[in-house]
Formats: sequence, C-alpha cells, structure tokens
Amino acid sequence: MHQPKRAEKGDLEQLYQRLKQYRTAMFTTVGKGGHIHSRPMETQEREPDGDLWFVTSKKTLKVDELGENPNVGIIYFRDGDSSYISIAGTARIEDDPALIRSKWKEDWRVWFGEGPESPDICLIKVAVDEAEYWQPEGGTLRVMFEAARAYVTGGHPELNEPERIVAGPKPDREFIDPA
Repeated sequence: MHQPKRAEKGDLEQLYQRLKQYRTAMFTTVGKGGHIHSRPMETQEREPDGDLWFVTSKKTLKVDELGENPNVGIIYFRDGDSSYISIAGTARIEDDPALIRSKWKEDWRVWFGEGPESPDICLIKVAVDEAEYWQPEGGTLRVMFEAARAYVTGGHPELNEPERIVAGPKPDREFIDPA
C-alpha cells in the first residue's frame, strides 16, 4: 500500500474533478465514547481546493457531535464500477446569515420553509485533510475479468492501487488531536 503523498495543485484539481461524479456521500461523525455515526448527505458545493459544503439543521446529532469532535469521514461510492472516494477531514459549523444566503439553494426550502432566514439552518464546511480514491483501470469489464481470472487460477485480481493524497494544512484550519 502506498504512503499518501503531499497534494500538489494538480492532485487537488483531480480530486475536485472526481468529486463532480458523485452526489451523495456517507457523512461520518464521531460521537461520545468514540462511536461512529454515518448518514447519507448530499454534497452542496465543492471548492477547487477540494473542500466540501453540506447543509443541515442545527438540531441534529451530527451538529452536536461536530461540536465535540470535528473529525469526519466522507465516503462516496459508485456501484457500477466500485469506484470510491474516501475523505478524512475537519468540519466546521457555519451559521453566518450572509454566508447561508450566498449559498442558498431553493430546493432546501423543503427542510427550511422560511428560506435562508430559517433559524435552524446551518452549513458544514469540511476541510479535506486526506483523500483516497480508486477507479478501476479498464472499468467494470476489467474488474470482472480479473475476478474471473483469479477465481479460475486461485490467484488474486490484478487491479490498480488506490491513490492517496494529504491535502495539508490551510490557514483557516484547526487540527484537533483526538488523543
């Protein structure tokens, strides 16, 4: 397994382009006692440096958990070819009304009937610390071929390794050591 490499501008651009292929993620937080909780969430915006935005209610378990521990895991998965992106990041709750208005999407009104002025709305910004992504070279047929070959020969499928990058510190990021 490769060690993650320090991200360069092209790596973050590649991550950004890959993120465009996915809509919904499993958003994982750490609760009391170290228990993890995952729930599906739609990515609302992707920034060119790979950072992600989500929208939620202030009255949710995830917001409480993020107040205690901002470390998150975000997993995107595509069933057709088993491609995935796994992100470790640091989340921050944003409830600035001007920021919410600037990012407002009308389809959020289903959950926030008062629009961007809803007192319950907040945004979650996730600063990407590390990312791993994998898309099979040769697509689904290659994966199926390699699986069949391995089954017949008793070997292992020969597939490309996942790519791993470390995004690195940003000026507005606070790292929390869970220890």
